Amino acid sequence: MSKQNNCFMCGRIITNGNDLCRACVKKDTTEEFKIIREFLYSNPGANINKIVEKTGVEPSKVLQYIRDGRLDILV
Repeated sequence: MSKQNNCFMCGRIITNGNDLCRACVKKDTTEEFKIIREFLYSNPGANINKIVEKTGVEPSKVLQYIRDGRLDILV
């Protein structure tokens, strides 16, 4: 039996073992991740503080992208 928990972003009940439901993963990928990625293309070598300051994305989300291996930045 799968472990049941709530989506980190929206609170929906999920059983896939992830922190986000599929809808939030899609939204997350299409919106905030693109904002960060575009900022990093223009500002290579930016650290997490600069990313948060300039993009408005929450630090916890930036850290999650780093942990997931989707971003490689200086911490």
